Amino acid sequence: LLAVGNFLPHKNLSRLVEAHTTLPTAERERVSLVLAGSPAGHGPAHSLDRRTLARDGVIMPGFIAPEDLPRLYAGATALVCPSLVEGFGLPVLEAMACGTPVVCARAGALPEVAGDAALYFDPMIVADMAAALRRIAADETLRRTLRVLGLSRARDFDPRKTTARLVDLLETIAVESG
Repeated sequence: LLAVGNFLPHKNLSRLVEAHTTLPTAERERVSLVLAGSPAGHGPAHSLDRRTLARDGVIMPGFIAPEDLPRLYAGATALVCPSLVEGFGLPVLEAMACGTPVVCARAGALPEVAGDAALYFDPMIVADMAAALRRIAADETLRRTLRVLGLSRARDFDPRKTTARLVDLLETIAVESG
C-alpha cells in the first residue's frame, strides 16, 4: 500500500499508520505500507517526525523523483490517500493514470477527483480506514474494477478536455456578466 506526499499533519499519516498497525500480523507482513515523500513541511505547518510513523511493515523511502513515480504506483497494490483536506489530490489522479487502484478519504476534493473510481473511508475513523485497507488488500476483483474505472476517470482529466471546459466556463461567465 502506497501513500505519496509530504508529512504535514493534514495528510493524516498518523491515522494511516495506526490503521495499518491494526491489520492482522499476516496481512501486515503480506502488504507493507510505503510512505513515499519528503517529510519537510513548508510555511508555519510543521511536518510529523518520521520516528512517530516508524512501525513494523512501514517503509519510508523518502523523496521519489517524479520520473520514478509511475513505476512506484504501478507496483503498488493500491494508493492510499488519507488526507483530511486536499485542494486537488494529484497522487490520486497519477495513480489512476498508472492503473493503480485508489483508496482514499471522503474529504476535501478527493471525491471530486476520484469519482466512482475509488474505495472511500472516513479519514477520522481508524477502524473505517483499516477496513478499507483490508478490503483492498484481499479483494482482487475490487482492485481490477477500480483499475479499469481509474484509467477511465484519469482520461477525464486530459489537459485538452480540461482546457476546453475552462474556456466554456469563462465564455459563459463573460456572457452572463456582459
